[in-house]
Amino acid sequence: MAAIVNAVGGRNNDGSSLPTQCNYWSNTVVLITWDDWGGWYDDVLPWRCNPGSNGTCLGYSNNTGEQNVYGFRVPLLVVSAYTPLNYISGTISQGGEGGGRYVHDFGSILNFTEYVFGQGGNPLGGAGSCGIGPCAYPYADFLAPDAYTSGNCLKSICPYALSDFFQSQARSFTLINGAKYRTDCFINTGGQGCFGNSSPMDPDDDAVSY
Repeated sequence: MAAIVNAVGGRNNDGSSLPTQCNYWSNTVVLITWDDWGGWYDDVLPWRCNPGSNGTCLGYSNNTGEQNVYGFRVPLLVVSAYTPLNYISGTISQGGEGGGRYVHDFGSILNFTEYVFGQGGNPLGGAGSCGIGPCAYPYADFLAPDAYTSGNCLKSICPYALSDFFQSQARSFTLINGAKYRTDCFINTGGQGCFGNSSPMDPDDDAVSY
């Protein structure tokens, strides 16, 4: 990921400029997360979990999805020119859930994407099945705790999901040192000497037998 972010910033890992400067840094957000929690390390109960009933979790704010929504927290790294340096998502002054803290989930990423690719601050619209029958079960983009559409945040505080990660003033790119792979391994397909005798595979290919 370090090499990819360096390439987005128009730099090789040694700091030299790439042959083609596309200025991606000014209009790109890199979202890095994990789809599994990875270990028994979280000492804080997930959002909407009740410590008095064996840790039963309620799921979304409309009490759906309790069987597969909130559990152990996973990391989320937001890399962009508009994310304050060293910012950690934390408390908010009013509104919101989780004891006055921002709560992000995977639906937040989808909600954010819909907002970014909308026009004039108007999101593209939800990914749910609302066009077919009643909207009895909206999708995660609508129910994300940091999306004002879910009713958990006021629009003035959460105009769109992940909004607390962004500010209006851009900052210049800072090179990431210690990248394992060369930037051209990800710019040119089939780069030589990048991954030995193997190449990156789909990390979640359900068709593969183990």
